[in-house]
Amino acid sequence: MKIDTPQQIIDDYDKMLWSVKSKEMYRLLKDLRGHQYILSSHAFGDAHHITLNQSALDHGTSFSEDDLREFLEQQNHTEIEISPIKAGIEDCFMQMIS
Repeated sequence: MKIDTPQQIIDDYDKMLWSVKSKEMYRLLKDLRGHQYILSSHAFGDAHHITLNQSALDHGTSFSEDDLREFLEQQNHTEIEISPIKAGIEDCFMQMIS
């Protein structure tokens, strides 16, 4: 774990973080957790927060919001919403314990 002020812990968060929603949230969570470029996926209220697996992306691979949307559409998800977000203290805690 880490000892610091909540704001400093948030400021030190170094992962790209996206909020993802679809009509079937439980199935969405399972599909996100099964994707090779997604490092973590956690339920946060009415959305799932995901981080990307940077080690898989460092080899010249890119993965964008459009790529994720295409993957989810191929899995028959509907009403998909994807947006980059800033980490909150809960995101930082989840990163520390995983």
